Amino acid sequence: MLDMLHGQKYYDMVTVTSGTGKKITVNGEENVGMAIGKSLSAVARESAPGANDTNPIANISDLNIEVAGEKNIGFLRLKDYSDNNTNDMILDSTTMGTFTFGNGAKNSSLVRTDKHGIQVKKDISITGKDADGNDYTGSGNTVLHSNGETQHIYNYNTITVGKGFTKTVGMAATGTKASTIDNIVNEGTIALQGKQSIGMYTDKFSQGKNTGSIKLSGVGDTDPSGNIGDAENIGISNKGKFTFLGDLEVNGKKSSGIYNTGTTTIEVGANPNDKTNIKATNGATGLYSKGAGSTITSNAGNKLNITVEAGETKEGLAVYAEDKGQITLHNANINVVDGSAGVAAYDAGTKIDLTGAKLKYSRNRDEDDYDYGYGYATYSDGNGQIILNNADIELRGKATLMNVDWSVPAANRPIKTSATNVTVFSNDVVGININNLGTQNVSNLSNIKKFIGSCS
Repeated sequence: MLDMLHGQKYYDMVTVTSGTGKKITVNGEENVGMAIGKSLSAVARESAPGANDTNPIANISDLNIEVAGEKNIGFLRLKDYSDNNTNDMILDSTTMGTFTFGNGAKNSSLVRTDKHGIQVKKDISITGKDADGNDYTGSGNTVLHSNGETQHIYNYNTITVGKGFTKTVGMAATGTKASTIDNIVNEGTIALQGKQSIGMYTDKFSQGKNTGSIKLSGVGDTDPSGNIGDAENIGISNKGKFTFLGDLEVNGKKSSGIYNTGTTTIEVGANPNDKTNIKATNGATGLYSKGAGSTITSNAGNKLNITVEAGETKEGLAVYAEDKGQITLHNANINVVDGSAGVAAYDAGTKIDLTGAKLKYSRNRDEDDYDYGYGYATYSDGNGQIILNNADIELRGKATLMNVDWSVPAANRPIKTSATNVTVFSNDVVGININNLGTQNVSNLSNIKKFIGSCS
């Protein structure tokens, strides 16, 4: 729309409101509920004349949007948006009523910016039910999407998406050129209940940051025998750059807290009592890094806590790296209960550095479960490197510290244990499993520990 007589003043006089019982419903395919191409706020609302600090959508109130259909967008800041007010659009309790996905929504976005920024300061709850009381369903939807390397979306409140919506992305950042800013930032809470969901996603051009809370609680489907399938959830999927602090919890088999093929930095808050917490349950893995150039580096020291509770799955682990992935977690606290392993490294050029860390690993079983196998606190395929120097390790249940190939000289073995302290709390623990030991003379046995080059 254009005002040929009054220019931009036309937009200053526009007011948009939904109110109770009224909403914009987006159906069909490739449609947009509301697209904003120019400021809708009055100059009179500036903090001072000429300050240009007003919310560009201040003339919108109680806007209600429901996105159904396929490949649709609920609220869009257009890519050719005017420069008459480049401030962030604020979606809060004044401008925003209810934003949600309708039943059957697919591959759609609720809020997206193609130019400048958007801040979300009101809860978004997507948990609808149909007339029969069944959960709304949908697939492949994104709640908040920052599209382009100079755009950004910040979330300050709570995003909740029900279990009927699968493959949901809480916040996503995409671009075509390398970004120099954080394109998505979560300071609130993202809670996704459907399987195969991603809390926050950054592509190879984008950057993201979390200082709030992310929780992926979706579970896999149950087969006729009552077995629960793969959940495939990811708390943070990073291909670009990401900074994580706060709290992260992910559930289900083949799930990961952080799945990294880019550069991830783990920090901790400035307050003395702040902690950074990552929790993986029912078969999930805490940290996963893959590929040449991929790194996860913690600057949180002993204020980083990684907890794995495998439950009945007996799967999952705290830290996994492969294909030249690098993970550095100096002085971190790691506690794994019943996971298949504590940490694991595969392939040449891969390294997990746990210098000074505390690693607790327990592999429990019921008394009558004699076939239940041992698990490794640290496992290498013979190529991936694990550094345990000055680490403290506690082993419980049917836990094995590590595997050693006797045919490989100690200096060349992939797991390094200089000044490592190991404490055993169970008669079932195996300290070291030795391969290729061959036949040893009794007189040589006293030298095995020295030859292993292992821990104390």
